[in-house]
Amino acid sequence: MWFNLERKHLLALATWQFAIFFAGQNIFGIFATFIPPNSSRNCSNPEIFSNFSKHGEFFKSAAVEFDWICGNSKYYRDLFSQVHYSGVLVGTMVFGTLSDRYGRKPVGTVVLGLAAISTFYTAFVRSQEMLFSVRFFVGFASGGIPVVICTWVMELLLAEQRMVLRGIFNWGWTRIFLTTICYFIQNWRNALIVCALFTLPAIFLVIFVLPESPLWKSRDTRQDHSIWRQKNRGAAKHFWRRLTTLWCMWFVASICGFAVDLNSGRLSGNLYLNQILFGVILVASKLVLLAVDTRYPRFRLAAMTWIGYDGPIFLVISLLGTVFIEYTWDACYLCAIESMQTTLRSSATGTCSFWARIGAILAPFLNMATVYWPPAIYWAVILLGLVNLIISWRFLEETKNVDLAEVET
Repeated sequence: MWFNLERKHLLALATWQFAIFFAGQNIFGIFATFIPPNSSRNCSNPEIFSNFSKHGEFFKSAAVEFDWICGNSKYYRDLFSQVHYSGVLVGTMVFGTLSDRYGRKPVGTVVLGLAAISTFYTAFVRSQEMLFSVRFFVGFASGGIPVVICTWVMELLLAEQRMVLRGIFNWGWTRIFLTTICYFIQNWRNALIVCALFTLPAIFLVIFVLPESPLWKSRDTRQDHSIWRQKNRGAAKHFWRRLTTLWCMWFVASICGFAVDLNSGRLSGNLYLNQILFGVILVASKLVLLAVDTRYPRFRLAAMTWIGYDGPIFLVISLLGTVFIEYTWDACYLCAIESMQTTLRSSATGTCSFWARIGAILAPFLNMATVYWPPAIYWAVILLGLVNLIISWRFLEETKNVDLAEVET
């Protein structure tokens, strides 16, 4: 069969796809903070929504409901995403450590359970203070998806199947799925209820279908579970060089990716069509990457993706920039999983995701800068991408198709 996929592998991949449907909450801020074009310029006009609501593009967002449009309240739109990403930052560290200590299956069940409950509850809060509080826990659960579920599924797959996870079962489908929900439902509260319900298949698969990671079960329990105590070991220099290289990759991919994502809601044209185009192009580009991955080593692909940032076409077409950023995310996840031993894998990925969330928290500030200088996001992406290109090319190690059971840090 293609890539030696069997039923058990397909079920693991399906679990990952349902899990990252929930991770689409990381970009739900595009819809939750959406306001009609030019509405902030007409704050004195009480009818700013009357004409706009006649068109199919209108989406009743949290920003519209809570009036985050004029005056100082407009900054709540960026705060909505920053609170979410703060929760993600904490979740990556907590769930990564717990996963290495207590197992992928029990912690993964807790992550998805919390995801469904917190997302569902968010749809019913009535005050913006409570909204921000609950949104933190949505982000907290979202932080566990890449460091627990992704690590778990990767450990259940064969070496040649890891790229299938990133190439076919990917973020592009999540974007299309989330946009479709918002297009047909037209209300941020109801959209959250549907998103919570679609977490249930992942919970079912995690509890009743997927086995515990055999690599985690066969780990050497005598090895230290704490990533930080590696500092005093003989291989410390090599270990920290490898880890800091990954930190840099994740940070740059995150701040650039989320800055472009959050800005996509402010692009000209139809809100839904723009997001569908982002998703479709990502899905198509991943299929191309799946074919290319068989011919090139991992570190070279990671470096090549950042070259895509440097050029005038990126300033004109955000879609192309998003493709290259998504390629870089593929390298981030695969290199992190393949570079660390089993007892540290989830914790190490958690620290990488921690730095990614720092970047995500900073991303809305780049969006604020566009008020004063529209190209600010793109120039920031170019400069950060060039720095990461140099670091990745110089220090990133080749890990393609490595046996995860034999990885030593």
